[in-house]
Amino acid sequence: MKKLIQFSAIFVFIVLFMVACSKKEQAGPVINATIETPIESLSGGIFDALNEAIVRFDPIYLRAVYKDKRSDKEINDLGMQLLYQLNLHPDDLLIQNKLIDLYRFNSLDDFKKTSGIISTNSNYIIANLFKNETKLTGYQIKMINDARKKHLLNKIQQLEKAVQKQSAGLWTDNADWILNQFHYYTIVGNMELGLDLNEGGGDGACNESCCYEYKACLTTAASSYRSNFILLGSSLAASGGALGSMYGSIIPFIGTGAVGLGGGILGGVTGFVQAVNIYIKNQEACLYNYKACVLRKNEK
Repeated sequence: MKKLIQFSAIFVFIVLFMVACSKKEQAGPVINATIETPIESLSGGIFDALNEAIVRFDPIYLRAVYKDKRSDKEINDLGMQLLYQLNLHPDDLLIQNKLIDLYRFNSLDDFKKTSGIISTNSNYIIANLFKNETKLTGYQIKMINDARKKHLLNKIQQLEKAVQKQSAGLWTDNADWILNQFHYYTIVGNMELGLDLNEGGGDGACNESCCYEYKACLTTAASSYRSNFILLGSSLAASGGALGSMYGSIIPFIGTGAVGLGGGILGGVTGFVQAVNIYIKNQEACLYNYKACVLRKNEK
């Protein structure tokens, strides 16, 4: 009898334990997963205004809208040289005028205002959305990529509608400017998003591994570029010397004088120009890796 009672007690304990485990499985995992708290969306006025400002210093914009015949690298290298000189001699009128002419501004005030937007808006994004992080998380980079994609697609759609109106003869004012703007954004859309809009991009679908590796490399370069023009625009505006040590020879000339022209205004445009410089170098590296991949395949 005593053994029967012990057996019954053990049996009841096993049943209760199995029921408890079943309830735990129905309720979900016992260990709570770490969830990254969503932060304020980048979409909206501040991010859009930042993007509207950086295009004025984009070599692709100068070629597409103002028909500059120089290459992206030639334009960007000249911009870096002039910014270096202005960093050393901020009151030199000749250097100021050369920068104004290069980037097609009407005056130094317009130049400073646009560069100031890059500094101010980048600082706001870093301080208020990313909590002054110098290295972004994957989640934050995704936020930038998604916001940039949304911004570019909105611009392309708006300009496409304007082009359609012009084609239908509904208006004639600023027709060339609209077409040139549309041309610029379709080029950028092809380069950054792979949209294949047949405007200076879209080199066809891949059919072998080296091509896929090349396009993956370009995608990574574009993602880095989008985060760089925010990080560099913010950090250079605040402390050029710190960035110089962070990026080494890529930014050889920026010292503490980069905060010149009032409140880091020079730092804003310099940050973006450096982001373009890094992007161009990354694209070149992708191309070299692609050529090396093709050579290795042909040698087999």
